[in-house]
Amino acid sequence: MFDVLSYYSNTTLMILDILASKARNLPLFAESGLLGTLLKYATAADLPSTTTSTLAKSSHFASSCDEDLEFKHMLWVVLADVAKDNMEAARLVSDSPFIHVLLLYVSPQSHHGGQHFTPAQRHVLQVMALHVLSTLAPRMPDLFVQLLGHVALLEFVQTSHDEDASALALQLFHELISTSNDMQTDVGNIGGVEVMLTLFADVARAFAVCGAMCHHHDANQTRFRRAQGVAVLSLHLHFEPAHAVSQDNLIVSVVGCVWDSIIGNAESELCLIQSEGVDNLLDLLEVCPQLMHGQVLGVLAELCENVKAVAYFQAWKSKTQCSATQMLLRMYADEETRLGVQRPATGLLQNIARPLAMQVTPPSPSSGGGSDKQPVVAFVRLKQALVHSKGTRHTDPSRRLVTATAKVDLRPKIFAVLASVGFSCVPDDLSFNVLAKEFPVFLVGEEWLNVKLALYAQNIRPIYADALLMEMKLEHVYSVVTKVRCCQEDIYARKESLKAKDEALFFAGVRHQKEQERQTSSKKTVSNSSMKSHLEAKKRKADMLRKSTMVDQATDECIDLPTKYVFTDPPPVYNDL
Repeated sequence: MFDVLSYYSNTTLMILDILASKARNLPLFAESGLLGTLLKYATAADLPSTTTSTLAKSSHFASSCDEDLEFKHMLWVVLADVAKDNMEAARLVSDSPFIHVLLLYVSPQSHHGGQHFTPAQRHVLQVMALHVLSTLAPRMPDLFVQLLGHVALLEFVQTSHDEDASALALQLFHELISTSNDMQTDVGNIGGVEVMLTLFADVARAFAVCGAMCHHHDANQTRFRRAQGVAVLSLHLHFEPAHAVSQDNLIVSVVGCVWDSIIGNAESELCLIQSEGVDNLLDLLEVCPQLMHGQVLGVLAELCENVKAVAYFQAWKSKTQCSATQMLLRMYADEETRLGVQRPATGLLQNIARPLAMQVTPPSPSSGGGSDKQPVVAFVRLKQALVHSKGTRHTDPSRRLVTATAKVDLRPKIFAVLASVGFSCVPDDLSFNVLAKEFPVFLVGEEWLNVKLALYAQNIRPIYADALLMEMKLEHVYSVVTKVRCCQEDIYARKESLKAKDEALFFAGVRHQKEQERQTSSKKTVSNSSMKSHLEAKKRKADMLRKSTMVDQATDECIDLPTKYVFTDPPPVYNDL
């Protein structure tokens, strides 16, 4: 019979949880008195003094068997679901000892009305109590502090060896501290900052909790600095893309803690700057994921308002020898490309009326008929139905983060950084430099133009003074846009002139080299031909000498031959008569 009762009671709680998921059913829990009955069952076993005769025996629902543990688990879930979205239900829960009972399970040293749980059962109930407290405690922080819940939670964080339970406790701390400044003071007074600093080596969420405690709280920021928190953050202010999965978004919590615990406090900022904080942030901006660009740029924008950080910013060089200003201007150009701003390859302004306007694809002429729009409308309705069918409980927070980050325009933060350190850059980035320098003027012009078009769309005619003011503002913005356009054209013309001059020098060098090669080859040809002519002349001379020698020899032979064989007459004899 006992198992049957447990089965029906657990099934009833399952049905109640389904009913609590609909907002229209929540007021009925309080009006019908059902919520009061559930609260009595949730506290009766742990606080026997509150037990009334209207409840069943505790042995039927508060034993340590699995069925009763499931009953307690589902009962807590129903109470959390009912109280989180209904003010009257939250009031009834705060008036009851239910929060006190949950803290008994969180406190390291507590007793539960004679109940005996195994270590595994106690761990399950402890984690479940933290889950329920993370839902209810931020809605009633005063009661939580009155019951010394922050003290019990801090003791649990210090003594717990369970990573999951400690992460839940830190998440609860983070949500509670964000509710009010009094909570920041209370947690800081009991040593919350020092405890979080000791947990930095083990739990990444401690960074977020410590940042929440120091957010706009001078006393906690001073405690953070005196506890060497700036040095600890500087050690963790590095990001390795290869270790991104194992770090589990640690760098996001670190940068958030820098923003909350250091930025805005002059002494802490000086400590961060002297510990190469500007260089670390710029190194992080170069390699961090795109989702973190807005966070890192925001920290840099506020840190660079300190004049002592400007020198570090201007001296920084990336691994590719790119300056910080160059990196930000290229990031500005990439951001415009991501947002779909109409820019040609030269970077010149095209839309004078809306220089910051994002690209809108014009409708095609063939899409004017109603039959063409019907599939699109049907698809949108189907998509909405699928989204609503999934419910809000199973929404992926990572997907929500990516969607929200994609809608953020980073150009204002880039301008804020550059406005603090100056807009000096190399000639290659001058075109985007003059564009980014006038970003606030463009933004103001967009707003004035939107006001004018909204008045026109609603057929509202402003008075003469207002109309004159709008026209003066728009005329000023138009003159600035025109000036920027002229500057960009001048920069582009100079760049093209230098490019043409460089090309002319290059081709002149090529022609000079070719001319030298031609002259060298012609000299070689002339020397070869003259040598050949010399050899031929020498050969002809030798032939002539040889021939003349042969003729002389023949002549000599002809002359010597008769001389050799001639007969000479004897000398005449003269007789006297």
